[in-house]
Amino acid sequence: ISLDNIDNPIHLNKFLLGIIGMALIAFTAAMDYFFAGRIASVAFLYLVPIVLCAWYGGLVFGEILSVISFLSWTMIRLLWNHGHAPGAVFYADNFIQSVSFGIAAFVVSLIKNEMDRWKMMAVIDPLTNVCNLKFFYDFAEREISRAKRYKRPFTFVFIDVDDFGMLNSRMGRKAGDEMLRTIAKAIVKKVRCTDVVARLGVDEFGILMPETASENGSLAIRRLKSDIMDNFQKHHWAMTITVGSITFINPPQNAEDMMKKIQLIMAQA
Repeated sequence: ISLDNIDNPIHLNKFLLGIIGMALIAFTAAMDYFFAGRIASVAFLYLVPIVLCAWYGGLVFGEILSVISFLSWTMIRLLWNHGHAPGAVFYADNFIQSVSFGIAAFVVSLIKNEMDRWKMMAVIDPLTNVCNLKFFYDFAEREISRAKRYKRPFTFVFIDVDDFGMLNSRMGRKAGDEMLRTIAKAIVKKVRCTDVVARLGVDEFGILMPETASENGSLAIRRLKSDIMDNFQKHHWAMTITVGSITFINPPQNAEDMMKKIQLIMAQA
């Protein structure tokens, strides 16, 4: 699953965002021109499209809007001069405005990136770079509710590394961490973008496959297990994994109930 839009209710198309930004700049420039000398400076209004585009479009997008805003602001000042050569104050003022517009785009994009980083840290396992247990439970609850409403099946796959503690004892924690990262990468490569992959324990992974019947789930599991074992052989890891799955035609009561059912299957494997 893409994590770019987690808890992000607003996702603007960049083309639409650019149109909105240009429209705001044009509106501000018109106000700046027609109300020149009659109201206080409206230069701060140019910051609105800059901030908007830097927040939702990124640093480059924000800087482009800052340049366009600066050019518009400069053009209005030249029109005010009625053809007279601009003086030192004009150039100094222009320099200050260009720097302030550029800094605004940079600071806003920096804040947004930092917020996104913290948001990702809240839902991502730092070692394997897949979802963590908390996010998996939250997603499972939503999927269970959706399955109850629309009567659609979903499949839950549980993967456990056998005797993982022995690998850590023999080869060290670094080798164990590398194995977990390798498994996570192999899983992500084989699942769909709509599936959710999570690290559920020290050496346990889960995959939630929305709208997946038993036949499709079984085929995906066979391919996934084969790919993981191939990676083990490449790294000369004499290890095995246990894989269990359950397809819910009738959804479980909640995520905890779903986990209990898969644990029973794993205990019998």
